[in-house]
Amino acid sequence: MAAAHLSLKERLNIYRDALKGLENRWEADWNSALQACTEARRLVFCGTGKSGYVARKLTATAHGLGISAAFLSPAEALHGDLGMLQKGDMLVAISNSGNGMEWQALLESAHFLSFPMLALLGSKQGALAHHAQWIIDCKVSREADSSNLSPSTSTLVAQVCGECLLYALAEHREFDATAFANIHPGGQLGRKLHVKVSDVMHVPPKVAVVLPEEGFRDVILAMTEKPLGAAVVFQNKHMLGIITEGDIRRALLQHKEVDRLKAKDIMNQSPVTIAPDARLSQALELMENRPSPISVLPVMQNQQWLGIIRLHDVY
Repeated sequence: MAAAHLSLKERLNIYRDALKGLENRWEADWNSALQACTEARRLVFCGTGKSGYVARKLTATAHGLGISAAFLSPAEALHGDLGMLQKGDMLVAISNSGNGMEWQALLESAHFLSFPMLALLGSKQGALAHHAQWIIDCKVSREADSSNLSPSTSTLVAQVCGECLLYALAEHREFDATAFANIHPGGQLGRKLHVKVSDVMHVPPKVAVVLPEEGFRDVILAMTEKPLGAAVVFQNKHMLGIITEGDIRRALLQHKEVDRLKAKDIMNQSPVTIAPDARLSQALELMENRPSPISVLPVMQNQQWLGIIRLHDVY
């Protein structure tokens, strides 16, 4: 008889309950397991089947956090890959029970068992639990498929557990945004972390600059001539404010006789600014992490205006 189909909401609730069930479960073993990880030269993640994919993912996550790590397939370990294990390594075994044939054969190896082992297990009754010095309970009440067979919530919980360990280990080693940037130089992520505002900002004379007494029409002409989405109101070597395209639209909505308006009437006198040596990730945070996102930031240093950076420049 076929199992009853689950609705999307029911399936999502199964995943949610699996994660919710982790609260307060790890406290007894967490600190000792984390301490063991901090003392290891390298973490060697082991897993087979779906747990093997989790082990590979955790290995990649560790690399991205500057943590020395490697993946060991239990099956390949039996045919020579045990030689990769060196003094100072710590095994992180991931399995539901550890009762599979590969694990059984591997647990007969004196060389394998000579290394300290942390096990992320769905069942604490199997062979792996008997040999591991540290065990973290990753048991789930059920999988997310209708038949309760396919590894789903169990692999999710194992991955969450492993990643929590890695992030805590990275924090223990004071791995910060600068260190992260050094090993993620490529792609958009690397650009935001590596590139500074001064590398991409627009500087005079490419930026529209107007005097505070200039009229509304002159402001629009200046922004049209130098179409960067903003005009800086500048006088006596000081920036008085900034006018963006949003300010122009608001002025049109709020004033019937816009021809009487001057730059000083529509400018933002207290714009959010950024320093030239700030990273693009910081600029993006200032622009987007706010109730009303902004698309242009004046670049300031020692109260002197240097240029502008736009959201488009970040991306």
